[in-house]
Amino acid sequence: MNNTLVTETSNKKEILDGLLKMRESFYTTETKNRFFKNRQKERCNRMIVENSDVDTLLNRSVYIIENTNQIYIDYAMLKMFVTETMHQTVVDHIIECLTKCILTYGKYDLHLDLNGFTISAAERHKHVIFSFHHKCLMTSTNGGVKFEASLDHMYIYNTPSVIMSIRKIFSTIMSSVLHSKIIYYDKEESAAQLKKWGIE
Repeated sequence: MNNTLVTETSNKKEILDGLLKMRESFYTTETKNRFFKNRQKERCNRMIVENSDVDTLLNRSVYIIENTNQIYIDYAMLKMFVTETMHQTVVDHIIECLTKCILTYGKYDLHLDLNGFTISAAERHKHVIFSFHHKCLMTSTNGGVKFEASLDHMYIYNTPSVIMSIRKIFSTIMSSVLHSKIIYYDKEESAAQLKKWGIE
């Protein structure tokens, strides 16, 4: 496998194409499991990580839109390569982006593209999301950066049809203040809204 499939100069389409090629290559040598799918996905993601520029993948999946206080998180790309051992790295990277925006602008907006996010994905990644929430609280307490208070809006794109069930899973960490800041866009609305921010 060649790690030039995903490089620092690759655009988003090239990166996704490269990830899909690596995934296809993995499943040509290893038939998709009907059971224990999560373990197989983990092995596939580990193979992708071993053959990619991981910093580039992370920086193209979670980033501050240039010269703005807008932070974009692309779940569809993250799920292609993040392994269990990388969860804390992803959490730290998101916290870093939030902190940079707050220190520079005082406020920030969060753009979360949930394309491909399901109930099973919510269950699978639940501990990461709870870890992120805990880290935000700890940073707020120890470092004085107030993540929830500094959030203007959270835009959720490609909102899953099962969003109410997903919300129940995370109900213990979602305050009424946070709920009031969330704006949902369904699949039909999302492309146009993302395009406004130069995200395709």
